[in-house]
Order: sequence, then structure tokens, then C-alpha cells
Amino acid sequence: MQNILVIWEYDNPHDNVLSRIRHLLGDSVEHLTLVGYASGGAGKTEAEVRTAAGEIIPQPLQIDKVVLSSADTLEQDIMATSEAQAFDLLIKSAAPKTSLFTTSIDAKLLRQLRLPKLICANHRRKSGNAMLATVDLSDDALQSAINDQVLTAAGELSKSLHKELNIAYVIPIKRTDYELELSDPMVLMRKHGPAATEKLKQLAARHNLQSAKLHVSAGLPEIEIGTLAKASKSDLVVVGSVGRKGLKGLLLGNTAERVIENLKRDVLVIRPTTQD
Repeated sequence: MQNILVIWEYDNPHDNVLSRIRHLLGDSVEHLTLVGYASGGAGKTEAEVRTAAGEIIPQPLQIDKVVLSSADTLEQDIMATSEAQAFDLLIKSAAPKTSLFTTSIDAKLLRQLRLPKLICANHRRKSGNAMLATVDLSDDALQSAINDQVLTAAGELSKSLHKELNIAYVIPIKRTDYELELSDPMVLMRKHGPAATEKLKQLAARHNLQSAKLHVSAGLPEIEIGTLAKASKSDLVVVGSVGRKGLKGLLLGNTAERVIENLKRDVLVIRPTTQD
């Protein structure tokens, strides 16, 4: 994570993404490009944004470039900046929840950008000593590739941040079955739990993560992931996303997007590097 793109709402006193860079990424950051924007009121000049940001970011980290934006053009400016230069990671604070029929900028970025995205919770939390990586054990080549990228990133972060690593798989229940209580999580665990646990052990071993704590549960992934994160005292969750677009994304949804909306923790989202 040497070269990062940071999105900062500089007129929002609750946007603490700059002050948390070291906590989130350790000492691995070497180059930082900042997209600064104002959601309301008068905007600042590039020099003013650079000065204000420089008073917050942990030293000796320096800002390489500042891009000015606004709430109206933020999505386009982020896309243009990410296309003009290769970044290892994008970091921003979580956007406010939107209505059912409105797609948040976070969801749009998850679907459009392939670089990893770290979405920070909009409140300060006590620093924890654990993190949670989630995988999907379905027999799918694309999902297998995402699992590998998730565990690679999680393994590196757990070492650099000195956090205990937890790895979880949730045996999924369809939302309609869950809401109508047509599927029993305990029955699914008895039926599929042992095989899933063994498969998860093999996956962890393949990535030399035998020391990680493994968890298998059944239910709605976005709910179970939150429960597991709380139980393991994890303040960072790593998830994979296929980034569904259009009608398929609207109907099927994206687990990563729902996790970000429901989880009051920092979430690192990994998109596949191969074409989906």
C-alpha cells in the first residue's frame, strides 16, 4: 500500500480519514494524492487545502498532489484521478446512507473502480488488536481469485498492523428465506458446517495463515459478518466484491455494499483484478 488516493471532505469536522491513515495502514504509505472537496459553503484553494491537510496527516508523510473537487463533481474527479495514475488503494470516509432508490457514491466507486477501497467508519473507535477477513467458498473461479486477493491483503495487514487475524465464511441464506424464516441456520450448519470448516482450513493453510482464527456460520452475510466482527473485537473487516452493475446489481445486491452500510467498522473492499 505504498501509493494511496485519499478522499477528504475538508469542511466536514467528522471526516477523520487523514488523522487515521497511520492507524489504518501503519508505515507502509510512501506517496499520497489528495482529492479535497466541500459539501457546502465556500471552497478552499489548493494551497489552503494542502496547508489544512498537512496539519492533520501524520508526519513525516507528505502530500504529493492535491486535486480540488466538489460534491457535485466528486465521482467524476475521483474516476479521472484514478485513471491518470496507478494507485494501490483508495481511502475515504463512509458516505451517509441513501434512500432505497439512490445509489451512494461509495457503492458507485465499489462497482466502477478495481483498485482496493478502504471505507472508514464515520466515528472514532478505540483501536482494536484484531481484524476479520471474509471469504466465499462457492465453487467459482472468479470467487476463488477474490478469496486469494482478500487473504493476501489481510495477511499483509495483520502483520504490518500487528493485529490478530480472523477468517470467516458465512453459509448464505437467501434474504427472502431469511425474512420468511424458511431456512434454519442451525440446520444449514449441521448439514454444511463440517465440510465448510475443512475447506476453510485448507484455504488458510494454502496462504500460510494457519495461526488465524477460523469462523463458520450461517445466515445473511452482512448480518453475520457484523456479528463475527463484534465477537472477535475486529476493528477492520476485509471483504471481496464482484462489483455487480446495472439491473443485476440492483436485484441481487452486493454484499460489500450492504456490509459498509450496516457495519460500524472500517471496511477494506477487494475487487478482482481479472475481468468479470
